[in-house]
Amino acid sequence: MSKLSYSNSLIKLSAEYGQYSGREHVADSPKSVKFRCDFKAGKFYPFLYVQHGLEDWPFTQFRAGLRFEL
Repeated sequence: MSKLSYSNSLIKLSAEYGQYSGREHVADSPKSVKFRCDFKAGKFYPFLYVQHGLEDWPFTQFRAGLRFEL
């Protein structure tokens, strides 16, 4: 797994590449890339997330969310 990240007081960015082995078959090795962006807006923390599967794992997933700090 490889990961790059950057953050400051208002934003956090990350990109990650990962590979899994032996998920379904002995010879498979699905790979994926993941991107995430978190924002800070007062006590709210909205985020965006994308995961894209490569080779043996062809799918794309999008997420958007909102976290609230108590």
